[in-house]
Amino acid sequence: YSQQQLGECLGMDRTTTMQLVSALEAQGLVVRDDDPADRRAYRLRLTARGREVTTRVAAATAEVERQVFAGL
Repeated sequence: YSQQQLGECLGMDRTTTMQLVSALEAQGLVVRDDDPADRRAYRLRLTARGREVTTRVAAATAEVERQVFAGL
């Protein structure tokens, strides 16, 4: 995804998207690469640590869903 596409998907303005991506980058979760198709844009890429966190969050989310919906 590009930084702009991420903001659009999340319904966030450019400034808020930039702040979010900067925070994720500072935590070592994503890196910004130049977009070869558009020199004004960045492509976002998960780092190994970002992939780790994504896996843990997905597992925790699945467990919470299991617990919440167990009685239905």
